[in-house]
Amino acid sequence: MIPNSIPRVKAKTNNMSLVAIKYQINKLTLWIAVIISLHILAMRYFENLNYFEAIWLTLSTITTVGYGDLSAATLLGRLSTIILLYVGGIYVVAQTFGLYLDYKNLKHRKIYSGLWEWKLKNHIVMLNIPQINTVWFLSKFAQQLHSSSCDLKNKKILIITQDFTNGLPKTLADLGYYYKNALPNSYKTLVDAHISDASHIIAIAKNTQDLLSDAEVFDLVHRCRELNQKAMITAEIFDDPNRLRVLRAGANIVLRPLTAYPEMLARALIAPGSESILEKVFTSGGDECVRYNINLEKLIWIDLVKTCMMHGIGMPLAFADNKSTFLNPEHDTWVTCSALYVLVKEEHMLSEAEVRKIFSTNLVEQ
Repeated sequence: MIPNSIPRVKAKTNNMSLVAIKYQINKLTLWIAVIISLHILAMRYFENLNYFEAIWLTLSTITTVGYGDLSAATLLGRLSTIILLYVGGIYVVAQTFGLYLDYKNLKHRKIYSGLWEWKLKNHIVMLNIPQINTVWFLSKFAQQLHSSSCDLKNKKILIITQDFTNGLPKTLADLGYYYKNALPNSYKTLVDAHISDASHIIAIAKNTQDLLSDAEVFDLVHRCRELNQKAMITAEIFDDPNRLRVLRAGANIVLRPLTAYPEMLARALIAPGSESILEKVFTSGGDECVRYNINLEKLIWIDLVKTCMMHGIGMPLAFADNKSTFLNPEHDTWVTCSALYVLVKEEHMLSEAEVRKIFSTNLVEQ
């Protein structure tokens, strides 16, 4: 009969918490240690074995290996083995192993469903997720960080959202994402996510077509900055007039929603400020990327750049021939092109005819 003081564990542990299971495992482990110690002493004194032999016999018996090279020969030694190991020890070991498997399974379910309490430091926290092309967007974002040469490539990314109704997609889990199923704007959620230890915080605009999403992002930024004075906070804002308010609330970087360009969001983290440059290039007003359809032959790129800068054309970014486009070529690249891409000031933009004339005159002089 198993002593009443040994904890009895029900076969079903679905209703038990992880803390309760760990407590039961620790209790059973203590009992295993007591049983093993008592049996070693019994073998030492009843069977006249040395300590190594007593330990060997005890462990090979309780693990049901039983090599047979040693065994209890005396009546008291055999009774000790029956009571301590056959009745008590093997039962407790089996119960402990079963509980351990239950613990692992329950932990896996909690992680998958976003209920696991992660204890992360120096990590990236993403509050909310895009509602369109979610998995694609998050996959591209992670891939951009992983392929970078900065320290962000090894940072853990924790997503806080309630929108993964079926759990974290396997594609994202394989990319190293961590998931917390909770409301991002809850103070308790932010504390539990160790937001105070995060190095980067990203507040995603949940609805890119709703002005109310700006209010939610503002609230998220304000709460996060209260809890973390050092983290770099990046926020998505739908309405441009709200940018200044969000910056004052504590954001370091404010972007328009980037559901189609996860690379730009990643670039904002990798090289802060570059997102502003790219945003200006893609929008009209101020600095603008212009294509000039001009044919140039056998020019060195550095000479082409000098010509553009000296005559006020703008800053050349790339050139194209009939097959492909070449961005930021090496300084000594020979250029034969049918089009030239230049970053220009809108108020100083030259016409295509003026640019063609500048290059034709310059080539004649050379």
